Amino acid sequence: MPATRDPRPDGTARRAGHGGTEVGVKRAQKKNLPWQWRFVRSIGRKDVTTAALSVARSNGKSYLAGRLARDYLLSDRRDTECVIVAASREQADVIYRYAVRMVRDAGHNPTDRRRWQFRDDPNVSMLRSKETGQAIRALSCDPRRAHGRVFGLALLDEPAQWPPGTRDKMLAAIDTGAGKVAGSKIVALGTRPAGGGHWFQRWLDGGADYAQCHAARRDDPPFWLKTIRKANPSFDHLPALRADVLRQRDRARVDDEARARWDALVLNLGVSDTSEAVLIDPEAWSRCEADTLPERAGPYVLGLDIGSGGAMTAGAAYWPASGRLEALAVVGGIPDLRERGKRDNVGGLYETMARRGELLVHAGLRVPDYGQFIGELLARWGVPSVIVSDRYKEAELRDALDAGRMRRGLPLVIRGMGWKDGAEDVRRFRRAVALERIAAPRSLLIRSALSEARTVTDVAGNAKLAKVTQGGRRALARDDVAAAAILAVAEADRRGVPAVDRPLRLVAV
Repeated sequence: MPATRDPRPDGTARRAGHGGTEVGVKRAQKKNLPWQWRFVRSIGRKDVTTAALSVARSNGKSYLAGRLARDYLLSDRRDTECVIVAASREQADVIYRYAVRMVRDAGHNPTDRRRWQFRDDPNVSMLRSKETGQAIRALSCDPRRAHGRVFGLALLDEPAQWPPGTRDKMLAAIDTGAGKVAGSKIVALGTRPAGGGHWFQRWLDGGADYAQCHAARRDDPPFWLKTIRKANPSFDHLPALRADVLRQRDRARVDDEARARWDALVLNLGVSDTSEAVLIDPEAWSRCEADTLPERAGPYVLGLDIGSGGAMTAGAAYWPASGRLEALAVVGGIPDLRERGKRDNVGGLYETMARRGELLVHAGLRVPDYGQFIGELLARWGVPSVIVSDRYKEAELRDALDAGRMRRGLPLVIRGMGWKDGAEDVRRFRRAVALERIAAPRSLLIRSALSEARTVTDVAGNAKLAKVTQGGRRALARDDVAAAAILAVAEADRRGVPAVDRPLRLVAV
């Protein structure tokens, strides 16, 4: 088969490899591709115990993981396992069967009962050498099945697809088991998760000893070949991948659902692979985030969202003269943050927010002290020009304002969250984001709230924040900070406070 050529952006040619069918993939990867060699060499270092690899779908990630499993099985180590963990046993079996096939290709017969213990049935997928005791095993994301195992290599496949309720427990079980073997390694491979609270994204951001991420940037032209190659390092080596990506590109240009899959799975942007009624597109919000912020210039508007029961209570401060937006939230100390994270299926997200100073805890209380929280907001930001809140728990808010000893005569604006007020506020907030009139810190609290916030739309096209499970919103979703930010920004816009399109003098956060 003649090699094909495709011009690089700089005009040079890039040589294509073998076919992109399963046979073609195996042929092309008998010698690892450059990006694969880079990963294999890097994780082989003695100082690397945790590694993360993110690449778009169909680039040969599973085949690479299979080779790692096979090499571990045939190594000179003894009596340890390589475990392959995925959201389901069936998904883990994909890598497992690649590894078994490669063991056969290496001249071994896994069905030879004198040398191998081989099981491939609905309950167990396992291959063990009777001579060395080395084994590979496929597991689902079930922490109970991982506890107590002794393994030297853990391959964590597509962590972004693991169930929210067990993904952090499973990582803890894997980490504990790997610690029992000297020189053990944990390798996570998959597409980037949507949102910034997932442990896999934290690994990619520097939490792992080694991280390699092939992804487009949010501001890259989405359909250019140069953009596609960033997330698809095998694009010029696997013709079937190339053909499939180009087919998906044609659909993504005209179909919103296909575009969502394109951004998530082909460009590896770390967004949802389904089209949802999100409040703000992550790409648009990323343009409002900055490492340095404009100064707190002029008066500010304070938006409040008073939570019920054990929910968050949030405050957002917006300085329209400079566009600066900050947020703070509080929860009661009962239950503690770890237990609260388990209940809401977010793992250690709340503990991380607290360490970053974005989430306060009122110890010994099931419901936070609203008056104390308002006092904490005033100590941080000063006295606002106006306070705006929704009607929910208005009486408690007024009591809290009195407890916070606000100056007399300070305006308090009460807004509804229905179609009349809520739709207008969402529209004004979205416009401010689109015009980049907001400059916000890279806050995990704000990011996670916006990632949870969903909208519902009426027949006239008006959108308001969704409640409970409307619009794809989870019942336990925490979008309180998003609600407070909407109120603050919309009120400033409604009052016609002069806003600048460019930040004023930048100061370090």
